[in-house]
Amino acid sequence: MVANWTDQIPAAFPIVRIGEKIRALFFKATPATLAPAYAPGVGVPLAGQPVTIYSANWCPDCRHLEHYLDAAGATYTKVDIEQTSGAPEQIIRWSGGRRVVPTVKVGDAALLFNPGPHVLERLLGLNVA
Repeated sequence: MVANWTDQIPAAFPIVRIGEKIRALFFKATPATLAPAYAPGVGVPLAGQPVTIYSANWCPDCRHLEHYLDAAGATYTKVDIEQTSGAPEQIIRWSGGRRVVPTVKVGDAALLFNPGPHVLERLLGLNVA
């Protein structure tokens, strides 16, 4: 599915898989941009990139992530997949065939599928007291 991806963003590599699920896609990845997601305190966070969260009101993981980002003072745009035409299909294309929420798009740098708050904290350079 990823090989047939037809989004406007150039080739999406590397791809991070856990089991059969795609967990993240990074675009134009370099060690410096990948490091914050996987090694705390290393690399350059993707701070400043626009963040869009594709979520659903019935999803507890979505609510938890949104609450975390609100507490961190992070700015993001929320797309309710139940109310936005085409959003579920977009997520399915991005994720390789699954309807995964929350899906987080970080500018033109990354797509994250059901990321934990700690991943976004490191990747976006957030500081939650």
